[in-house]
Amino acid sequence: MKLGKKLLAGFDRTNDALTFFAAILLVFATAAVVAGVITRAIGQPVGWIVEVCSFILIYVCFLAAAWVLRKDGHVGIDFVVDRLRPRIRSMFYAGTSIVCGLISLTITYYGAKTTLAFYHSGQFVVSVLEPPKWVFLIIIPVGSLLLAIQCFLRADKYLRKGEAPVFKPDEAREI
Repeated sequence: MKLGKKLLAGFDRTNDALTFFAAILLVFATAAVVAGVITRAIGQPVGWIVEVCSFILIYVCFLAAAWVLRKDGHVGIDFVVDRLRPRIRSMFYAGTSIVCGLISLTITYYGAKTTLAFYHSGQFVVSVLEPPKWVFLIIIPVGSLLLAIQCFLRADKYLRKGEAPVFKPDEAREI
């Protein structure tokens, strides 16, 4: 197996694992909200549930974004694009993937810069748990970098293949 194929397989496995972790976090958040409702009903509310669940929702978005893109599961308005000739449609999807990758790299850079600044400053989130701000922010550059890589892989796929898929409205996409 070539090094490039090994790296791609490793990248896919990493995305799969992070998405599985995101699913576990989502299950935990659901259970925590149910527990919060029950404890509030019996007069013993737990103060940290809302805070932890809000952090989890941010993490889930950034952990799973690249995986969803690999599965072509992101929301898109493609009723105009689907009417284009296959080669032009492919070029359009490749171009938008490159733009998305560049934007994701920009978010990665500034997210890493900001996260590092908060790490060095030692600032905390003013809340019930008071976690360090960098712990809350680190997922932004990590998830954005993974999304950027997946965007460029997607662009490469469409440029090499020369034909992008047509998504029909009556077909459910398998994710």
